[in-house]
Amino acid sequence: QAIDRATENLKLVGISYSASPRDAYAMIEDVASKITYFIKANQAIMGVKIAEIQRDKVVLTFQGAQKELR
Repeated sequence: QAIDRATENLKLVGISYSASPRDAYAMIEDVASKITYFIKANQAIMGVKIAEIQRDKVVLTFQGAQKELR
């Protein structure tokens, strides 16, 4: 699937969770480039949107498909 190809180098390395979802952010590493992104919900990394940040996972969307990073 396209979402698997788009996210193959993305690794969840941490979550800063807050009672207010808009204050939560995820730390996601692009293992190919060794860049770690500090990103909030509704932002995107290389076209992959961060749909939701929960206490133990991040939900990504790409071209209508969803995938979880844990």
